[in-house]
Amino acid sequence: MTGVQTCALPICFPVTILYVSQSRYLRAHIALYFAIDNDEIHFGDAAAAYSAGPESKTQGIIGPVDLTTPHPEVAARLRTASPRQLFPPFKAEEWFVIIRLEYRFDSEFDDKTQKFLGSLLLSAKSKDSATSLLDSYLPSLVAR
Repeated sequence: MTGVQTCALPICFPVTILYVSQSRYLRAHIALYFAIDNDEIHFGDAAAAYSAGPESKTQGIIGPVDLTTPHPEVAARLRTASPRQLFPPFKAEEWFVIIRLEYRFDSEFDDKTQKFLGSLLLSAKSKDSATSLLDSYLPSLVAR
């Protein structure tokens, strides 16, 4: 990653993530976890070799991401994680996932963030209102 990366939402995490497979073989995933934990294999190398997702091309690194982006099981672990913390494999839908938080930075709720979040809310409300109006008036306009 180059340059300064920012996130508009309150908490952002560059995460190293490894979606290893839909396999039933949890033992293989646990063995991979211990190999990473004991520095027998570098996380990035493991991601390149074993990951089934696009992070296999980025050494497992995704992000920074805010807590609304990842799967809820992933977000729940990241919420309380310490930098460089490695999590044992867990199931997130059909995937076994091994994650490590690279580092964490909390953004400030300053004027810029407040305006950004306000515009997101306004945009969502406007879209909902427009859809509602179209749904209620379109049938009568088509009937004419």
